[in-house]
Amino acid sequence: MITRFAPSPTGLLHLGGLRTALFNYALSRSSGDSQQPNRFLLRIEDTDSKRRVPGAAEAMQATLKTMGLKWDEGPGADPRGLGPFVQSQRSELYKEHADSILEKGAAYRCFCTQEQLLQSRSSTAKNAGYDRRCRHLSQSQISSNLARNVPYSIRLKVAEGTTEFTDLIHGKLEFNNRTLDDSILFKSDGLPTYHLANVVDDAKMGVTHVMRGEEWIPSTPKHVLIYKAFGWDLPQFIHLPLLVNSDGAKLSKRHHDVNVDSLVQKGYLPEAILNFVGMLGFSPPSAASKDIWFLSDFVKEFSIDALSKSSAIVSYDHLDRLNKLHISHRLSHNSPERAEILKQTRHHVLEYASSVAPSMVSQTAIEELQNDADSSHLLQILQSVQGRATFVKDFYYLSRPFFFLADYSSEAAIQFKASLPPTLDLNYNSQQILAILSQINPNNEKWVPELKSSLKHLAKRDQRVGGYAGLMKSLRYVLTGEKVGDDLLEFVALIRIPEAVRRLEAYLGA
Repeated sequence: MITRFAPSPTGLLHLGGLRTALFNYALSRSSGDSQQPNRFLLRIEDTDSKRRVPGAAEAMQATLKTMGLKWDEGPGADPRGLGPFVQSQRSELYKEHADSILEKGAAYRCFCTQEQLLQSRSSTAKNAGYDRRCRHLSQSQISSNLARNVPYSIRLKVAEGTTEFTDLIHGKLEFNNRTLDDSILFKSDGLPTYHLANVVDDAKMGVTHVMRGEEWIPSTPKHVLIYKAFGWDLPQFIHLPLLVNSDGAKLSKRHHDVNVDSLVQKGYLPEAILNFVGMLGFSPPSAASKDIWFLSDFVKEFSIDALSKSSAIVSYDHLDRLNKLHISHRLSHNSPERAEILKQTRHHVLEYASSVAPSMVSQTAIEELQNDADSSHLLQILQSVQGRATFVKDFYYLSRPFFFLADYSSEAAIQFKASLPPTLDLNYNSQQILAILSQINPNNEKWVPELKSSLKHLAKRDQRVGGYAGLMKSLRYVLTGEKVGDDLLEFVALIRIPEAVRRLEAYLGA
């Protein structure tokens, strides 16, 4: 089995292209043996020189590598000697095959100028295409044009009747040949069109499965005719459903978020993006039982039978959710990726500490961070706030309350205080909480439940504190100045009792 991903370098890799690459990769890895190893091939289809973007091919290759999709054959890898894998470097091969199909009588020379083609389009019915005037030239007319060096293109000669093929998702598809244009195969400028180059390369490279977007279904009967003109066996065709927005409109490549690189730059993890696109139009039996999918999972469980005919809705809210899950997964496994998250967060905290007033810094916490060789305490902090981290960079801000005192002049703190009940006496509550903390033994393994029990007891016997909720709001305001946060007692455990006491005393002494 040989699959291929054949993008056109007209821009950066988009979500639909990444999904196509992933599915082709997974299919090529899903079976095979040492005698006949499967192959995943990368080919750059740059026959449309007007739309070619400099550097786009290299950028696509870099993105595929970032996603872990390593090709067996393609730029930089040519074990069978089939390269080059860039179509603009294979023009002689296409010219040879264009002349061959011409000789077979399955194509003809078209000497029409651009003006004549425009006139043809305006004089024929809408979407009727080329009027085939050159198809009926006599041999003497053809010879005369050739003798005068009149430029010509080579067009496919579509016969009467129907063309059919079987798609492994959509089943048997049949097209009336009257709906097919006599498409150009080789242009007068000496370059092939997509139709010819695509078929010649797939055949010469031994591609057995052509998997691509369903927007290519209308072109496939033309490709079938080209295969048959050369006497080549057809590959298996698999046309993937469209990706659409939440309103059902086709996902536009012009939308910035469709660009995979832009998602990476925003902070989405490569494995989360791969997980996201991999479940668009793919519904294996195990999909309902697990949220996180890695490249190895797609390879293990990929099946054409699990591909959908229906359009797949792209929901960036779901991508956010997957990114959170993959961040949590990274934090839960001792790996270079986790070490990098800790390193980046540690660097940000220390850099921020050098930029703010010393009075705002918890010196004890900073010193501990500097001396925490394996970042074990920082890891505990990040794991405590990971539920609110959509991106790794969110940890830079979510971790700050653990290392810095509350800034009561900040907008967030002012809004938080304004939202508190006017009867809530922050000073009184801080004094009561401080008294309880002074009685807690931090060496007691069960001091957190003990603290919670004491606070609840205080809330029951002293109505001035505003109940347990009033105590918690007071404590959160004093310790962090932020209304939104995770479990407050876990926060106290992580900054430790002496730090909590210092912050309460600093508030009361202000």
